[in-house]
Amino acid sequence: MKKFLLITLIILLIVVTLFFSLRNVLLHHKISSIEKNYSENFHVNLSINEASFAGINAIIVKRIIIVPIHEDTLLSIDSLACKLNLFKLLFGKTRINSLGISSVNINLSKVKEEDNYSFLFQKKDKDTMNKKALDYAATINDLLGKVFNSIPATLNLEHLTMKVRRDKDNFVMMIPNLVINNGELKADTIQLKEGKKNIFCDLKGTVYPDNKTISFALKAKDATKIHLDFIEKWKQLKLAFHYFYFEISRFKNASFEGKLAMDDLLLNHPKLTTMDATIEHVSFDFNINAGTNALTLDSSSAIKLNAITIHPYFCMIHHKENKEYSIKIRIPEIESNKFFASLPNGMFDNTNQIKAKGNVAFNLDFYCDTKLPDSLKFSSSFDAKHFQITSFGKTNFSKLNESFEYTPYSYGIPQQPFMVGAENPLFTPLNDISPYLKSAIINSEDGLFYYHKGFIESAFAQSISANIKTGQFTRGGSTLSMQLVKNVFLSKNKTIGRKVEEALIVWLIENNNLCSKDRMYEVYLNIIEWGPGIYGIAQASKFYFNKKPANLTLSESIFLASIIPSPKWFRYAFDTDGNLKEDRRGFFNVLSEILYKKGIITEEQHDSFLPDVKLTGPAKQLIAPKDQLPQ
Repeated sequence: MKKFLLITLIILLIVVTLFFSLRNVLLHHKISSIEKNYSENFHVNLSINEASFAGINAIIVKRIIIVPIHEDTLLSIDSLACKLNLFKLLFGKTRINSLGISSVNINLSKVKEEDNYSFLFQKKDKDTMNKKALDYAATINDLLGKVFNSIPATLNLEHLTMKVRRDKDNFVMMIPNLVINNGELKADTIQLKEGKKNIFCDLKGTVYPDNKTISFALKAKDATKIHLDFIEKWKQLKLAFHYFYFEISRFKNASFEGKLAMDDLLLNHPKLTTMDATIEHVSFDFNINAGTNALTLDSSSAIKLNAITIHPYFCMIHHKENKEYSIKIRIPEIESNKFFASLPNGMFDNTNQIKAKGNVAFNLDFYCDTKLPDSLKFSSSFDAKHFQITSFGKTNFSKLNESFEYTPYSYGIPQQPFMVGAENPLFTPLNDISPYLKSAIINSEDGLFYYHKGFIESAFAQSISANIKTGQFTRGGSTLSMQLVKNVFLSKNKTIGRKVEEALIVWLIENNNLCSKDRMYEVYLNIIEWGPGIYGIAQASKFYFNKKPANLTLSESIFLASIIPSPKWFRYAFDTDGNLKEDRRGFFNVLSEILYKKGIITEEQHDSFLPDVKLTGPAKQLIAPKDQLPQ
C-alpha cells in the first residue's frame, strides 16, 4: 500500500512538472509565434522583455514595445498581468478572464505620406480574397465575436496616453484609470488635449462579454462640448457634442441590435452643409441582420431627430454580377410645429422657424437592380393634414409675388444685385416674352411644369438610372420649380442639406399655392443666367440678338433654351465665322419636333424649319477663335 501511494505521488509530481513545463513552453511558443508573425507579415518589430506564469493561470508580461521598421514607436506597455482560461489556451485560443495594465502609450503618427499604423489595415492578397466566398454573416460574427472575446471580465488599466500626430497637428487623450468590474465600466476625468484646448469628460457604462452586450456614455464634465478638431483637419468633418452614448444590447447569429445617441451635437462637412448644423438630440436605434450575401437594416430601427422619428429600411443583396438595393423611409404623422422646430439649425435656416397648423408625414420607396437600371422604382410623398402656415419666420416664401431684390452668383461669388419687378426697366412681364421662347424652355427644362406639384418622380427615377449606367453623376432630376427655389432662396453650394431644404421649400410653395405657376415662370425667366454677366431674358435678347424678348424667332428661342445648362459656354456652339456648329443642330431638330407634335408650331413651320442662328448682338464679338475651340 505504501509503495502504491509513493508511486502515485511520483506520477502526480511528474504530471505537475510536465504541466508547468508544458504551459511555459506553450507561452513562449505563442510569444515567439506572434513576434515572428508581426515581423514577417507587417514588417514590425514586436519585443516582449519578460513573460512568465504566476500561479496556475496568471501571466505577467514586462515591457511590450511595437515599432514599425523605420517609423516611430507605435505602442509601449510597462507591465501587463492577466489570468487566462488554460483549457482554451491548450487549443490555441486565448480568453482573458482578468487583465491589469499600467503605463500604456499609444502613438499614431503621420508626417506627409509616412505613418506608423497603416499596417494595421493591410488587406489580404487579392488572390486569397477572391478565393474566399462572400459571406456578410460570417464576417459580422467573426468581427463582433473577436471584440467581445477580447474584453476581459475584469480590467484595471492605469495611465493610458494616446497621442495622435498628423504633420504639425497633435491630439492627446489621457485616461488616468479605466476599470471593468462586475460588469461596470468606468473612467473618471479623461483629458482630451489639442493645442491649448483642454476638455475633461467621464466614461461610464456596462460590459458583459459572455452575454455579448456593451454600453457606454461619454459626457463632458461641464457645459462645454467635446470637440474632435483633429477629425476636421484630416477629413473636413467638424464634430462636437456634449454627450455620446453607444450600446449593443443583443448579438446572436449575425444579428445585432443597439443604439447610438448624441446630445447638443454640432456637425459640419462640405458635402452636408456650408454652416455648422446643431441638433439638440439625435439617436439611432438599429436592428441589423446579415445573411450570406445580404445586409438588412430592419424597419423596426428608428432615427430620432429632436421630435422627429424616422423609420428607415435598407436591404442590399449582393449577387455575383450585380446588387439589389431596397430603401424605405417613413416619418409617421407629427405636428407641423414640432416638425419644423426639430430641423437642424444651420442646415434648415429658411424653414425651421416656420409656424403652422396641422400635421405632416413623409414616405419614400426606392428599389434598384444595378444589372437592370431601367427597372428602377422611386416614389415619395410629403403628406399634410389640415396644414396651414401661420408664420414664415426667417424667410417669406410669398415674396415671389412681389418685387424683391435678387443677388446672382457666379462661381460662388455674389454679383451685382438687381430688383425683380416693375422698378427694374429690364424686367419683362410674361406676356411680353416670345411664345416660342416660353414653349422652348418649358419643353426642354420641364415639360410638365404647369401640371406637377414641384416634383416629377419619373424624372428622378430616370436620372438615377442614367447615372447608374454611366457610373457617374451625368443627369439631374430638377424641375423648373426646384431651379427657381435654388436660385432665389438658397446658396449655390451643392450639399445634401441644401438639396433637402430645396425640396421642402418647393413643397411649401407648390402645395400651399403661395405663388401661381405663371408668376413662378415669369420670375424664373427674369433671373436665370444666360451668359457671362447676363441675367434675365431682357439682357439675353439684347446680348445675343439685339432685340426685345417679344421679337425672338423660333431658332433664336431654341438656341436660348439650349444654353441654359451651361450659359458661359455659349461661344463654343459656333464656328469661327459665327455659324451654328453641325453637332448642335440635333437639339434644334428634336425640340422643334416636340413643339410641332404639341401644336405650338404649324406643320408649315416644322417642315420649313432650319436650325440657323445668327448672332447680331455683342455676343458676336466673343466667339472663340478657332485655336481655342474644344476638340
